[in-house]
Amino acid sequence: MTAVWLALLVTISGHLIATAQNHGGPGISYAGLPEHWLERLNYYRRAADLPPLTEAPSFSVDLAKHVAYMLLNPDDIFHGETPGRPGYTPEGNRAAAESNLYWYAGPIPPPDPIDTWMESLPHRYGILHHGLQTAGFALACNSQHCGAGLNVLRGLQSGANAMPDGVVYPGPGQGRVSTGIISWQFDWQPTAVLTGAALWDASGKPVAITTHSPKPGDYFNVVAVLPTESLSPGVTYTVEMHATLGGRELSRTWSFTTFIQPAYAVYAPLVIYNH
Repeated sequence: MTAVWLALLVTISGHLIATAQNHGGPGISYAGLPEHWLERLNYYRRAADLPPLTEAPSFSVDLAKHVAYMLLNPDDIFHGETPGRPGYTPEGNRAAAESNLYWYAGPIPPPDPIDTWMESLPHRYGILHHGLQTAGFALACNSQHCGAGLNVLRGLQSGANAMPDGVVYPGPGQGRVSTGIISWQFDWQPTAVLTGAALWDASGKPVAITTHSPKPGDYFNVVAVLPTESLSPGVTYTVEMHATLGGRELSRTWSFTTFIQPAYAVYAPLVIYNH
């Protein structure tokens, strides 16, 4: 178990950071969702038929140390901390390696970090991991920037809530959906391969898509359908996906309905950087 944990830590440490910057376009925040971070997080997990999480206060305390480090060192944003820099702590350094991270620059209120992470496959993967039991969260701002983190590794329990057929989002029958990613994720190994996919609107008209499969051995073991244009509000869509997982052939067909009104605009679009 120690070797697996170290492998996860190394993998996650090199993963993407969601960065919202004020470039004058629409951003990612959805009206009508719970405002408290844990309730919002569990809204997404319930939609994916996953059990809710609880907060581990010590995780949040450690993340708060790393978010403080980010604000003190805006030129050193990555999944770790540099010893000797202002605000460096061993606890913050560990939390950074275990967490989804978020960085925002702009003079207006930032998009919600959890909504932003849900629009990135690697970040969504941690939020919707079936083995996640507890999480910690921290968000802080100064006059120029906001930083946030969500610990998605320390609270993993091996084998918990096993879902051998994977986790899909948006969930079957879910309403009030606003996303550009339809995902189907699995445990780390074996690597999933998407072998076929289609998306239709309520009239049965095909919707243009692109698709995603992970690279062999990728920790973020998720296949996905991505509409080439934004989905229309208040429409029920049906998605069909076929995948292989080791020697197994899996198929899923389900429907979901988009928000009657589109997500309200926060003028700070999502940019993803690989640090």
